[in-house]
Amino acid sequence: MQTLKTNEILSQLDKDKKVTISFHYHTETLLKTIDAIFSRLLAKIDLIYLLDSIVTILREIVANAVKANAKRYYFKKLNVDINNPEKYSEAIKNFKMQVIGTDTIEKELSNTDYRAVLKIEFNTDNVNVMVENNASIHPEELKRIKLRIQKGKTYSDFTEAYDEIFDETEGAGLGIVLTILLLRNSGIGEDSFSITGGNTGM
Repeated sequence: MQTLKTNEILSQLDKDKKVTISFHYHTETLLKTIDAIFSRLLAKIDLIYLLDSIVTILREIVANAVKANAKRYYFKKLNVDINNPEKYSEAIKNFKMQVIGTDTIEKELSNTDYRAVLKIEFNTDNVNVMVENNASIHPEELKRIKLRIQKGKTYSDFTEAYDEIFDETEGAGLGIVLTILLLRNSGIGEDSFSITGGNTGM
């Protein structure tokens, strides 16, 4: 991961109005840097009251980008074809236990080509944020994502979502719903959020 110096990043944003941060894993240093960047940016445009909602959303999205990469690494490590539905269903059962939250995944991902990037564009009217990873999306993942986006737009509170779609297989699966609810309740608007997929070859 590139060296993160908040003042340098903010200076680049002031000069170029955009910055890209590349990383293998969502370390605590990265997350604190994100918090600091958006604290300063939102203060500049008099929207500091949105800070808690935005950093919560960004932490969730960044973690999901890393998790998708970790899944590809996990399947390669097992020598399992992630595009085989039967093998996918079997292998994914142990993904959360063997990968998510383990002490070794940060180091292991740092020794792979899997990366994610956080792109920020800033001007006096708005802040645009994009998080990308270099693992192509799996059809089953896309199906789950679309379901959660659709469901998220129908829920009035998080408890309702938890009771209906909690899924322990790859994680609770509630991050997208939380994101939509936070965007709606903050006034930013749920249509400000989208997820797209491309073929990166990994």
